[in-house]
Amino acid sequence: MNHKLAKILLALGIGLSLVSCAKKPEVAQVKKEEKIEIGEMTGVAQMNGYFIKMTMPDLLSVYTPKQEGLDISGKLEGGRILKYDLHSDDRSYITRISIDCDYRKAAKETADVLNAGFEDEADQYKAFTIGKYSGYKKTTVYDSSDKTYSKMLIDYPVGEDNVVLQIYVEQEGVNDLDEVTRAILDNIVVEICMEE
Repeated sequence: MNHKLAKILLALGIGLSLVSCAKKPEVAQVKKEEKIEIGEMTGVAQMNGYFIKMTMPDLLSVYTPKQEGLDISGKLEGGRILKYDLHSDDRSYITRISIDCDYRKAAKETADVLNAGFEDEADQYKAFTIGKYSGYKKTTVYDSSDKTYSKMLIDYPVGEDNVVLQIYVEQEGVNDLDEVTRAILDNIVVEICMEE
């Protein structure tokens, strides 16, 4: 009896083992290069009785990160701030981008207001040029990591008017601030409207 029971259990065990092997999930195929799309984003800011509309095409259609296989997302915050987050799974590569606008008419005016609170020149915005654009930039390098945080106030001509774009870029493990900033400036569409 015990011998028969052992044979039945052995046969049952082998049978279940074969069934589970047969139903084993297939090994995931190597994915072909997929193009991730964030999509076009539009932010609208109300300022001084008019609206500033900023429209950015899909970021990855105008900018190629230096590293592949990144988690990439984009979101509109508060209806006006365009935000992007690009990072590797282990967080050794991070780029965060924020695009907004300022109600003042010139980047120098905004920089002067912000610089008034800092006596140390190292903490102040300084004039800079990138491509055909000029403005003021403040860069902070964190001692404890390979992280830089750049805040830029850029004069962006819209017809005969000027809009001050605020572009903040945080990067860790990567150094392509100029490339990503130029991609934004060369492709963003800024409009001044009387109505939203």
